[in-house]
Amino acid sequence: MTATSSRSGEPRAPSLLRFAPAMIAVLIVVACGTNSADVDLWGHLRWGGDLLARRHIAVHDPYAYSVNAPIWIDHEVLSEAIFAWMFSHLGVIGLKLVRFVCASVMIVCLAGAIAETSAAIPIQLAVLTLTTSEIVPAVEFRPQIFTFAMLSAIMWMLARDNFGRRAPLWLAIPMMLFWCNLHGGFVVGLGALGLYIGAVAVRDLVARRGLSHTLHLGAITAAAALATLLNPYGLATWASVLHTISRPPMLSEIVEWHSLWSSMVEIWQMPNFSFLFDVVLVLMFAALIVSVAVAPFGNDFPLLLVASAMIAGAISVFRNFPLALIGSAAPLARHLSLAIYRRAPAAAASAAPPSSSLLTQAIIAILAIVLAIRRGIFSPAIDFSFAPPAGALAFIVEHDLRGNVLTNLAWTDYVLYHRAPDNRVFIDTRYEMIYPDRIARDFEDFHHDRERAAAVLASYPHDLVMLAPDSPAVPLMDASRDWKLVYRDEVALLYARADSAVARIPGVPVVRKAPAPVFP
Repeated sequence: MTATSSRSGEPRAPSLLRFAPAMIAVLIVVACGTNSADVDLWGHLRWGGDLLARRHIAVHDPYAYSVNAPIWIDHEVLSEAIFAWMFSHLGVIGLKLVRFVCASVMIVCLAGAIAETSAAIPIQLAVLTLTTSEIVPAVEFRPQIFTFAMLSAIMWMLARDNFGRRAPLWLAIPMMLFWCNLHGGFVVGLGALGLYIGAVAVRDLVARRGLSHTLHLGAITAAAALATLLNPYGLATWASVLHTISRPPMLSEIVEWHSLWSSMVEIWQMPNFSFLFDVVLVLMFAALIVSVAVAPFGNDFPLLLVASAMIAGAISVFRNFPLALIGSAAPLARHLSLAIYRRAPAAAASAAPPSSSLLTQAIIAILAIVLAIRRGIFSPAIDFSFAPPAGALAFIVEHDLRGNVLTNLAWTDYVLYHRAPDNRVFIDTRYEMIYPDRIARDFEDFHHDRERAAAVLASYPHDLVMLAPDSPAVPLMDASRDWKLVYRDEVALLYARADSAVARIPGVPVVRKAPAPVFP
C-alpha cells in the first residue's frame, strides 16, 4: 500500500523505518563497526574530566608550555563532559553507548529524510546502505558524532518541509542550544538552514506563492542562531569556530585537512581494500550528478542547493565528506529513483512488496545482534589506532619525571591524559583552536628536521623529548651534546637534558620491550 505526497499528489513509497526496521538495526551496528580510538579521545577525556573535577570552565589553557596560558574557547565542552562522565561511570561501555545513540539518531534520521523523497524501497535501501558504509570510518569517539546526528535530523526536517509535509522545524532552536556546546559543526546546520531558506524564497517567488513560508522559516532560523549564543563564551564561540574552519591546515601530516582528491590518493594506497572507499564515494557523487541530469525536475531545488554546498566543502577539505554524504542522501535517492522509474511514475512507489514479513524481520534482527556481538560494539575494550608510547610513559612515571615534553602529535593527548598537570606538551590535537601559526611551524620544523630544527630545540623550555625511532628528528637529538637518550624500545625513544638527574642514572639508556597497550 502506498501513501500520497501532500504537495504533488504523487504515489509515496513506504519508509524503511516501517518496511524494514530490522535492516535499520543492522545499519546502526555497521555504523558502530570501528573499535579503535582516534588520538583525540585521550584529550577529550582529559579536558572533560578536569572540567568535571574543578566544576568550572578553564579560560586559559593549562596544558601547553610553548605559549603562555593562551585563551581557550572550548566549543566542544559539553561533548567532552559527556564523554568523561560516561567513561568515569561506565568505562569503555559508556563511551560506546554515546556513540551508539549518536549513530542510531543519524541512521534513523537519514532513513526518514530519504523516505520523504518518495523513492522506491530498493533505492532507499541502496542509498542508506552506501551512505552508512562510507561514513563508518568517521563514526569515532569524537565530538563530531554529535554533528552527524544533529545534521541528519535537520536534513530530515528539511526534506519533510520541501515536499509539503508538516515538519517540526522549531526543534532546530533547542537543538542549536545544545549543538553549539557539543561541536563546532553547528555552523553547518545553520548554513544548511540558511541555504534552504534562500532556495525556498526563490522557488516560491517563481511559483508566485508569496513569502509567508520563507518568513516562517527565517524566524525559526533566526531564533536558532540566537540560541547558539547561549554558551559559556557567547560570540567568542562563533569567532573560534570560524577561525578554525577558515584557516589553512596548520599541520601538513593531518590527512583530514587535505583536499578530497589528495586524501583519496592516500587512501587508495592503504592496505585491506581501502580503495573501495574511494570507489564508492566517486560512484555516489557521480550517481547524483548523472541522475540529476537525467531527471532534473525533482521538486527539490532547496535540498540540491544544500547538498551542492556540502559536496563543495568536502572537495575543499576531506574532513567534511561525512557532511556531504548526509546532505546529499535525500537528493540522491530522489533523482536516482526518478531516473530509473521515470517512464512509470507509480512504479517507484510499488517497486517493493507491500510489506516485509515478521519472519524476515526476525531473521535480520538476529543477524544484527550477532553482528553487534562479533564486532564488539558493546565490549569493554577499545583498540588503539596508533602505537602509544606506553613504555616511555611508564619510565616517566617510574622516575617521576615532571616537566615539559616535546613529542609526536599523535602522542600528546595520550601523555596529557596520563600525566597532566605534572607534564605539559609543546602542542596537542587542539592545534587549530589555541596555538598560533608560529607554534605549528616550529613544531613541523623540528619534527621534519628542517633548517630551523636545532633552533626550535634550543628556543623552548623542553625537559623531555619523546620520538618514534623512525622520526626524522632522531639524528638531530643523537648528535646534540645537550641531550641524552635515557630510554628506548621499539615504539619510542625518550631523551632528557644531559645535565638532568635522570641523565645520570646508571645504566641509561634503559632498553626494554614495549609493553602491550591497554586502554586508556
